[in-house]
Amino acid sequence: MPKLLRNEWLLWVGVALMFAGMLWGILAIQGSEVRAFRNEGREASATVVDKFTTRSSSTDSREYNFEVTYMAKDADNEDATSVQELGDFDFSIDVGTFSRARFTVGAQTYDDTEIGDEVRIYYLPEDTTEAELKSWVDEYNPIFLQGAIWFFVATAVLCLIAAPFAPKTRDADPPQA
Repeated sequence: MPKLLRNEWLLWVGVALMFAGMLWGILAIQGSEVRAFRNEGREASATVVDKFTTRSSSTDSREYNFEVTYMAKDADNEDATSVQELGDFDFSIDVGTFSRARFTVGAQTYDDTEIGDEVRIYYLPEDTTEAELKSWVDEYNPIFLQGAIWFFVATAVLCLIAAPFAPKTRDADPPQA
């Protein structure tokens, strides 16, 4: 088996850094979403109204989903209430937006959750249709992604170290008789 040339080692540096960059992008996007729900999100109780499974087109595996409904107050109507008079009694009703959200969950959560169950969610008041399960937001820990990024960065560094010691060109094959 021939040894790798210098430019092939450098190609592997680029490939490893490309994968590290893609994973960093995924981590950055997920992290910003989680921060938005943690910092600006409002907690609410939601009711599971549908459970269903689908096939993932990319991995051909089963995805477990459920859909919830909840009342959300948007950013403009944060303190909106409706005061009603009924005879001698005054009562107030919180006015909000009826919203729906769909979540992909793990098999265990899917099996443990029934239609009609209450689940806790976070929603964004700027766009009340943006919601995420409270358990996912609270437990978000991207240790696998962080580890994979460091693996690809370390691979790139090792390939970069090996590149100067690799030959620039292959030796010519000996002539055959």
